[in-house]
Amino acid sequence: MDVLTYLLATVFNVALVSFIVRRLLGVPVGWPRTIMLSLIFQAGASGLLAWVGRTLGLDLRIGSPQLRQAVAVLLLVTAWLVAVQVALLTARPRSATSTDQHTLRRHKLPPIEPARAGRWVRQARPR
Repeated sequence: MDVLTYLLATVFNVALVSFIVRRLLGVPVGWPRTIMLSLIFQAGASGLLAWVGRTLGLDLRIGSPQLRQAVAVLLLVTAWLVAVQVALLTARPRSATSTDQHTLRRHKLPPIEPARAGRWVRQARPR
């Protein structure tokens, strides 16, 4: 049962992180990278959640007066794990989508030069 729970949680994690990164942020990230990152984070998440529960003395028994607070803390830790995954996936987008000098030459765009004020501006095309 633990393996099935792990796989279902990983599938849910991949779907959630992919939705956030691709649809909401618009960053093209490949499936293999997302799946590998989710597998790694899912493997560490159970240990981290257990450690947080032990360290804070959270009581997760049904009927416990602190059950709501314990669930809120564990959901907050899970949300931070998802946020870290999104940050790692968006930190370095694929190089095929970035603009490089080859793309500028292919589209015959003038190179970007720094202006005196420190802003980046395009040079005028020589005529």
